[in-house]
Amino acid sequence: MLDELGVEAADLVTHDIGNMVGYAFAAQHPRQVTRWVAMDAPLPGIGLWDEIPGAMHSAFEQFAAFSQDALDNKAFAAKGKLAMPVLAIGPEKSFGTAQAEVMRLVASDVTAHVVANSGH
Repeated sequence: MLDELGVEAADLVTHDIGNMVGYAFAAQHPRQVTRWVAMDAPLPGIGLWDEIPGAMHSAFEQFAAFSQDALDNKAFAAKGKLAMPVLAIGPEKSFGTAQAEVMRLVASDVTAHVVANSGH
């Protein structure tokens, strides 16, 4: 779509499942992403993904594509970290500082921010 609109690069803002789509886009098209804001959700296959409580797994069962996302994300990560600035925002009562911890595994320039008194 960016190509069709003649947009060479853009800022990317994602939330929840959008983080997974955003990471896939940024990893495959890093020249088109000037900076990235990622909010309140882990990346399947990255960081503590396998250690998150079984309840989360059960809740996510409806998202059958996550298994493939995890494989894709690991392959993207193996190619190196994203270079664009990433702002990782986590709600205090939800993903909090873990948002930045996960993003630091896939990006080299991460700024963390926790929104006080907030949830998902």
